Amino acid sequence: MNVVVAENAVGGDKEALVLNGNVMPQVRYPNISTSVSGIANEDWEAFTGRARQDNIKYQDAMTLAVKDLAVAARRGDRIEWRAAKNAPTRPLRMHDDTRILINELIEEFSYKQNVIVGTAMHMWANRPSV
Repeated sequence: MNVVVAENAVGGDKEALVLNGNVMPQVRYPNISTSVSGIANEDWEAFTGRARQDNIKYQDAMTLAVKDLAVAARRGDRIEWRAAKNAPTRPLRMHDDTRILINELIEEFSYKQNVIVGTAMHMWANRPSV
């Protein structure tokens, strides 16, 4: 990933400094912050409630939810994909490996991030208790 840092205004030649994003230091890496919109309040509440019930951090619960969805979808299970709702954007922290897995699922199944994350959250929160 290349990142344009600043354009050179001197001379108006539109030159820019380009840095390779793969070597740029990140203080919190491998945990990243992103945001997702379109996930219904009831799905957020069910997800966080289940994580509290199971005594699991939200970030770890998100990792488990996305991994479970990936396994089920790739196995060919019938998935009830959650349509995006008119809902506010919410911050989300996850491990970079989880973000990479979400991006793979986006490519494989042609759904947007909010559908992938919303479906994963819904399935994980409503899975049978062990």
